[in-house]
Amino acid sequence: MSEMEINLEEPKLSSEIVSGIQVGSINRDELLNFLENSNLPPKVISKLYKQAEEL
Repeated sequence: MSEMEINLEEPKLSSEIVSGIQVGSINRDELLNFLENSNLPPKVISKLYKQAEEL
């Protein structure tokens, strides 16, 4: 996942990421770690983190 793919105005995980987590091709913990260490604004990180945790 690259930061360039994220809409900062309305942050949400892409359908590819959601389905990847659901089928196990994307490790949710690695995604959460990526978000924590990204340079994204805290508000954006919080929204994306919450979405990932709900999967």
